[in-house]
Amino acid sequence: MRAGKYEMWSGAVDPAMVATMLASRTLQVRESRPMRDGKADTASFELDMTGLVSVWAQLGASCPPAAAGAKSPWPAVPPPRVNGFSATPESRVSP
Repeated sequence: MRAGKYEMWSGAVDPAMVATMLASRTLQVRESRPMRDGKADTASFELDMTGLVSVWAQLGASCPPAAAGAKSPWPAVPPPRVNGFSATPESRVSP
């Protein structure tokens, strides 16, 4: 979703992926978009995960458990379509 000069992304991460992120040094976020010539236009950036373990513990201690069936505060926004293909971002964790 775009709001002014900002672009906001959201997604669900299962507990096993969180455990993998906590054990990683970096998290690479990558977006691939199909092009007309059949190739993919790919953009990526890395996030330094230093300190995530300690702040994750603080966050968990300060948040109440999620209610069953709780709804996300983010609006439901369908992914953009490029030439009939869904341009869905991909994520990869680097150990």
